[in-house]
Amino acid sequence: MPGKQYELRRQRLREAAGDPANISKLTWGDIRSRKVLDSSISGALAGSGKSGTIPGLATGAVMCGLFQWAFNEFDILRISHVSQVVHTQPVPVIPAVPVPTYSLAVAAPEPPKTLTDRIFAVFGHRISDEEYLNRVKAQRDHHLRRIEQLERERGEKRET
Repeated sequence: MPGKQYELRRQRLREAAGDPANISKLTWGDIRSRKVLDSSISGALAGSGKSGTIPGLATGAVMCGLFQWAFNEFDILRISHVSQVVHTQPVPVIPAVPVPTYSLAVAAPEPPKTLTDRIFAVFGHRISDEEYLNRVKAQRDHHLRRIEQLERERGEKRET
């Protein structure tokens, strides 16, 4: 593993210098193991002390290695999310005037919960869609009033 990390660092230095030769693809495993060994070694050195040298070394190495691995996993999640968002189609624009439709109400399947919804549900913070819509509308109205006020002030400055 350290050999692979060393090679990746050398490759980045070569790319920065402008030498595109021997460019290999970065894999998920490379991202998962990035700097784990470095963090484990530095954690072991930071965790060692006079009285509990061996337990301090072990605890520091394990904890820092796990934290680095977790950080790398979040990096993979971020990359996956960004790549999915980039490749999705744009949302169609809803017409300004609603068109009356006469159809029977059919229960639509509930969409899967997003990550933020699941996190908020863990902490017990959940607002309804109507409450969220009201908040967003209030913010929009506030911003529209502010824009109108600024346009009036700009018009008064032009007149004087």
